[in-house]
Order: sequence, then C-alpha cells, then structure tokens
Amino acid sequence: MLLLTAAALACAVAAGQDVKPPDGRLPDGRTPEGRTVEKRRFALAGVWELGGSATFQRSVPVVNGAEGDAVYTLSALPYVGWFLFDGLELGANPLGVSMTRTGESTVVDLRFLFAPSWNFRMRGEWYPFIEGLVGYTARVTSTDEGDTTDDGITWGGRVGVKFWVVEQGLLTVGVQYLAVTLDPSNAKNRYGSNDIAAAVGFSVWF
Repeated sequence: MLLLTAAALACAVAAGQDVKPPDGRLPDGRTPEGRTVEKRRFALAGVWELGGSATFQRSVPVVNGAEGDAVYTLSALPYVGWFLFDGLELGANPLGVSMTRTGESTVVDLRFLFAPSWNFRMRGEWYPFIEGLVGYTARVTSTDEGDTTDDGITWGGRVGVKFWVVEQGLLTVGVQYLAVTLDPSNAKNRYGSNDIAAAVGFSVWF
C-alpha cells in the first residue's frame, strides 16, 4: 500500500513539472530563457512583415548639378514585405512622407519605393539586412505665390539590424541613402537632392 501511495505521489509531482526534451526546449515550445521557438520562423519563405519607420534625414539639395546647403527633416515610411524564399524579402514603402520648411517655403516629398532585401538569419535574436531602394518621388513646393510640383526617379539603399523585442515583433535600426532626381524636361544637369538618414522602426510578422 505504501509503495502504491508513493508511486501515485511521484506521478502527481512529475505531472506538475516541466520536462525538458533532449534539445533543451520545454514541452510548450519555450526555451529555457523563456523565448519561444516561434522566432526562428522569421525570414522564412511565405512570411509577411508589416510595419514602418521614422527617419531623421539630412538632405542636400542639388540645383543644376551644384549642391546647396543641407536641411534636416523627419519622415515616415510605412512598410510591407513578403519572403519569396528564406532570407529574400520583396518589400515596398507604399507612401513615404517628409516635410521641410525653408524660409518662406514648405517642401513636401511623397514617394513610393520598391525595397527588396536580404535578411541574414542569425542564431540569436537579431537579423542584419541589406536593402535596395528604387522608386518615384513627387516634390510639392508651396510658397506665397502658389504650388509647384516636380517628380522623378529615386534610388538608394539601406543597411541595418532587426531585433526581436516582443512576440513576433521586431525593432529595426538602420541608415539609408537616397538619390532623388527631379530634373526639369530641358535640364542638362541634375536637379534633386542627396539624402542620408538614420531610421528607427517597428514591424510585426506572421
């Protein structure tokens, strides 16, 4: 009888404890540090990523091929991406917006950028990436005399790191460069701007 009672107590205690499989994970999928193995799915084929970033930007205007004085501005860039296969993400910034006030004028940039990237799948909780940027920018300049609009091709790139911060949530930090071309129809030299920015963003994936 005592042996049966002891065996029953042992079974009850064992049932209330987490039993670790040989690979170190708990039965519910958690690692010993409390993270889930779900994070290992990021950057795999078929995964979607939705989010955006804010940038602090240094923009150097280019007029007739000559650079002017730099101006500083904030911008917002929404983001959507889909992994075609492991590591390769086809992404886009569908409507980036930035606004700059200079003297008596206000300049608003609206842009759409195609943003393919390669995400390196590391063993830890961070993912370095390299991203190409190419698309279209429309620049609206408002003064007391009215509005003018210029548009053209934009290209550049971004490098950075995505950090695992919450369940299926990533903090992104990076730096980017954009060459904005807004040449008039009869221009012989370049018009536009050279933009360098630091970016911080957040995204979720599923």
